[in-house]
Amino acid sequence: MIKMVLKLLEAGFVGLMMIFLLIFIFIIFNSSGTYVKLTSSRGFIRFLFQLAHIPVKIFNRMSSSALYEEWEIEKNPPEWLPPEVVLLKDSLTWKDRSYFWHLLLRSGTHAMHENIGKEFLPRLVAHSIKIIFSRIVHVLIHFPRSLREFRAHPIAGYLKLTGSFSGGAINWICHSPYKKKFVTITRKAGFPIGYYYGKRYLEDPVFKAVKNDALKAMQFIMVVYVLFGLSGWEKHIYPKNQPIVKISSADHVTINYEGRPYLCPHRGMRCPEICDAFVSWEDGLVQAVNPNLTSFVGKRLAAGDNECEVIIAPKSKKSTRTD
Repeated sequence: MIKMVLKLLEAGFVGLMMIFLLIFIFIIFNSSGTYVKLTSSRGFIRFLFQLAHIPVKIFNRMSSSALYEEWEIEKNPPEWLPPEVVLLKDSLTWKDRSYFWHLLLRSGTHAMHENIGKEFLPRLVAHSIKIIFSRIVHVLIHFPRSLREFRAHPIAGYLKLTGSFSGGAINWICHSPYKKKFVTITRKAGFPIGYYYGKRYLEDPVFKAVKNDALKAMQFIMVVYVLFGLSGWEKHIYPKNQPIVKISSADHVTINYEGRPYLCPHRGMRCPEICDAFVSWEDGLVQAVNPNLTSFVGKRLAAGDNECEVIIAPKSKKSTRTD
């Protein structure tokens, strides 16, 4: 037990040092223009991902493999998800993920800087730093309970903590005067990234076997969920919950991830409008396959639902749901 506690403290120390280093970097360069330049650098984003990977690797090694469950859809893939696609998905690396996030961050940061104003990004970073420190203080105040949670499942404990950072930041945006513009700009910034990956995958022979456009788009979404980080997160936080893909018709497919209300990767997030905007890259993927199809969210943990639901359907049948 003592050895386990020491390992947790060591891993926690490494994780905190990574967080403080990033905070230090952003405090020094605390201007909107600088953030645009930093996120425009593929090398810088790759460096950040290498740093972020260190505590993840440590906590992963400390976690029992029995706590990580492979999805049935991967062990026994259906006809529309050929083994070659599963193999491609499983072969993606943190380098691949850093490139995906570089495109997202570059597009989003530039759009925020140009359209919301030069004060938004520094204010967002400042509030994010406050949130990080408040969460760390909370862990220290409730250290015995936090230690029990980390001992039971080290990597899940770490992901929940870091997820609460982004969840808190998003909630701040949701209650700020920037919310409306942020939602609009996020939709516009994410769509072309998904469209780029959709066109790229259309040229990949791995995806040629499936002819149905809706199912082909669902393949793309499941691959990009690995790049986005959602797949790994789900397997650690909700290991018993399997993604459910429903094929209602040739052009209507849904994928559902069960969870608990307000406990998505952005832990504590309570802003469904921003959740809707975040998944605009999925719509880009789908429309790259077939411009007559679209993708949108039905149910959302961020809205208090018990699952997240992504729907691929003809544009004419898109939900008119309002929040």
